[in-house]
Amino acid sequence: MLDAALGRSVHADLIALALDGKLPVPLTHPHHAATRWVTAPAEGRLHAITWPAIAPDAPVRLHVNARTGASVRPALDNADRLAMVLTHGANRALAEALAETIV
Repeated sequence: MLDAALGRSVHADLIALALDGKLPVPLTHPHHAATRWVTAPAEGRLHAITWPAIAPDAPVRLHVNARTGASVRPALDNADRLAMVLTHGANRALAEALAETIV
C-alpha cells in the first residue's frame, strides 16, 4: 500500500538510505491507497476469478494467491484469501470505491 500511495518503491528507498544515507524527497501530494480481498463464498474448488474490464492505465494492481483447481473455503484466516486488489487515488473515497467496484 505504501508503494502505491507514494508512487515509488519503499524497498528502494530503504536501500538508498542504507547505501547513501539519504531519504527521498517527500511527496507534496501523496495518494491514498486501498486494498480489498477476494474470498470464496462457499467451500469447493476454484474454477476461476473473473475480473471486470480494467483500463490499462487504471491505478490498480491485482495479486492472485490461489490457483485454478485449488480447494477453497470462506475465509477463516489469511491463507484463505484468493486474491488482493490494490488501488490508489487522489483521495481515500476514490481509492476505496475503485477497489470495491473491482471486487
